Amino acid sequence: MLNAKCMLTIPAYACVPGRDAVEIELKVNHDLSSLNDWFIANKLNLNTVNSEFLMIAGSHHLTDPNLIPTLHVGGSQLKPVSCTKQLGVEIESRLSWSNHIDKICKKVSSGIGII
Repeated sequence: MLNAKCMLTIPAYACVPGRDAVEIELKVNHDLSSLNDWFIANKLNLNTVNSEFLMIAGSHHLTDPNLIPTLHVGGSQLKPVSCTKQLGVEIESRLSWSNHIDKICKKVSSGIGII
């Protein structure tokens, strides 16, 4: 019998409205706790080492590091990131496409150099 481990990566998206970072932090941590309980009840593992979160908000909210919520799941703290790649698209916290465009330009220019 073949004994193999399978890994499934599922990007999770959540839109959590709130008046301030504290309210958002409380709501999301509650939801993450419920999600972790569901994983445990269904005998699934949540890889918290590779888990991260991207907060998209107005530019005035992202300049103050105290306004970034501290999120926990399964006893581990999730790390905040300013940019993430999903389905080949770079998404930034300020919804600017500059990182994505820069990477595409570098790819194209290196391809042209080969020709």
